[in-house]
Amino acid sequence: MEYFFSKSDVLSKKEVDWFAKALDRFMATRKSTENILPNLQYGMEYEHIKKIVSDKVERLIGPHKSPGCFMQRSVRPHSIHSDWPNNQVAGDEDQPYCAVLFPLRFDGPCSTVVFAETSKNKTLDENTQNKNYLYSTQEQKMLGHIKPEDLNRLSEPKIIKWNVGDAIVWRREHLHCADNFPAYGTTFKDSLVLFTTKAK
Repeated sequence: MEYFFSKSDVLSKKEVDWFAKALDRFMATRKSTENILPNLQYGMEYEHIKKIVSDKVERLIGPHKSPGCFMQRSVRPHSIHSDWPNNQVAGDEDQPYCAVLFPLRFDGPCSTVVFAETSKNKTLDENTQNKNYLYSTQEQKMLGHIKPEDLNRLSEPKIIKWNVGDAIVWRREHLHCADNFPAYGTTFKDSLVLFTTKAK
C-alpha cells in the first residue's frame, strides 16, 4: 500500500451533509480541544459513526481500529508533524496504522502535503540531515508557513487536493502538513479525521 493516496467519492453527499451538520452542532454547543486553537477540534467515539464509515475505511486500508476520531475546522494551516503518537492507549498492543481524512467543506482551494520522511515523534527530528531538495515556486508558496530549516530536512512533497467526499489516507509515521491555504484566499476547511491502528 502506498504511504499516501486518495479515493474519490467515498462519502455520499447525504453523508457529507450529516457530518457537516454535526460539526455545526459541535461548534455551537461544545468546547474545542484547547491546544489547537484558533483551529477547532471535537473528539467523538468511532462507535457512533462506525455504521457510516467502517466498511468504507476497511475497503481502503483493510482491518483496523480507530482509537482517535474527530471533526475539525481549520482556519490556520497545521505545520509539519507526525500522527504516530496520537491517541495511543497505554497498554494497547496494536500499532499506529493510517490516518484517514474526509474533506467536508471549505471555501477555497486546499491540500494535504505528505513527505517520504517518517518520525515516531510528534515533530521533525532536529538531527535529521539536510536533503537539499529544490522546491519549485509553486511548492514554496504552498509551504510558505513552514520554517526553511524544516523544509531543508525533507524531500519532494506529495500533494493531494481536497475534494468533498473523498478520502485522503497516509501512514501515520509520515511527516505531513496542510498547505498554506490562506495564501490562496481560503479562510476555513472542515474535515472528519480517523487515526487507525492494527494488530502487530
